[in-house]
Amino acid sequence: MRLYHQVRAMYPALPGWDPWPERDIHDVGRNLRRAGLLPAAIAAYTLNTEAFPESWNAWDDLGDAYERAGDRDQARRCFERSLALNPGNARARTRLLEIPRED
Repeated sequence: MRLYHQVRAMYPALPGWDPWPERDIHDVGRNLRRAGLLPAAIAAYTLNTEAFPESWNAWDDLGDAYERAGDRDQARRCFERSLALNPGNARARTRLLEIPRED
């Protein structure tokens, strides 16, 4: 994440340019999640939401990682953001119905 931010800061005048595509960051997060490295997966998915804040899929991935890590509040927030960006995201809608609220 540090390297991403360093490279991005070096080229702030290039609108729309990012050192790594959204899909590449997603793949890193997915591989970390599959390896059971949830804190690292959350970090990768968080980076994806920072780099691509309008990506409903990035928010959906982050919600999934938080849910797997047991952080239901954060998962709900991510799924809500994903659904706001893409009202047709049936998966986020389902997850929001199934994840119990923490009071």
